[in-house]
Amino acid sequence: MPRKPIAPSHFPACTFELTPGLRYFFFTLTGVLLLITLAVMAQSIRESRTRDENEQKAALLERHVVQLREQLDRMTATTTQQQSEQCPPANARLLLTQDNANDLLPNGLPDGATAWKTEMTEKTIQYINKEKGFSTSLPYDPAWGNQQYTMSPYDEAIVEGAQTVAFGPISFYCAEGGCGWNRRFHLAFLPTRTADEAITSFDAEEKGYAHKSSKTTINGLQVVRLELDDVPTSGKQVWFEVVGKKSNAVFVPFWMLKDTADNEIIDAIKTIEQVN
Repeated sequence: MPRKPIAPSHFPACTFELTPGLRYFFFTLTGVLLLITLAVMAQSIRESRTRDENEQKAALLERHVVQLREQLDRMTATTTQQQSEQCPPANARLLLTQDNANDLLPNGLPDGATAWKTEMTEKTIQYINKEKGFSTSLPYDPAWGNQQYTMSPYDEAIVEGAQTVAFGPISFYCAEGGCGWNRRFHLAFLPTRTADEAITSFDAEEKGYAHKSSKTTINGLQVVRLELDDVPTSGKQVWFEVVGKKSNAVFVPFWMLKDTADNEIIDAIKTIEQVN
């Protein structure tokens, strides 16, 4: 009775019976054996023939050895390239930044956004800006992102003439204008001013709108909390302005976030220090 054919299994792209790595191994092994054989033959000729004949044939064999080595080098380079293209490393993720976001995610909210790791973390990374006179610990988890994209610890940029730092995990949103994403927190450096001057300026700018302000001391530094109510979608917007000697540091949560952002920003402010 004829044997029933076995249906082929469906393996991933990088698990064929003869992978690029195996081809490279067999090519290398064959090349090494040929090199040894040719070297032994050359030595045998030198010992058993006349000097002139030995030198001529040994030179010919040496040329063959050089050609064989060049072929092995070409095969190695080709096999390594094919292996890299077919089986990229598991951690080969694209770095997603504020600068390249429009190119990598042209449609805003990517497919499978729920599969992204966006949770806050207790892990931190030190951020130091001597020009602005501050250092602080910012939350950062190397696992942020998904299988295709990873996040940098923070993204620095100049926005409307002010130096800014975007940090924290990615936050997705959908509003009337469409869907998109942003880093969870932003830090901006402004010219130094007192806490009372910050409150007076805020009151003047938001006159006619529901708002409130307060000041406190955190880690020996004066901190002003500014809150604007009746913001569409999120309900309110909050700023924390830390008074410094060289500049003021303004921490702003992403405008779509709720009250939980307050404590997360305060955690960063608790680690802030002035540097010369």
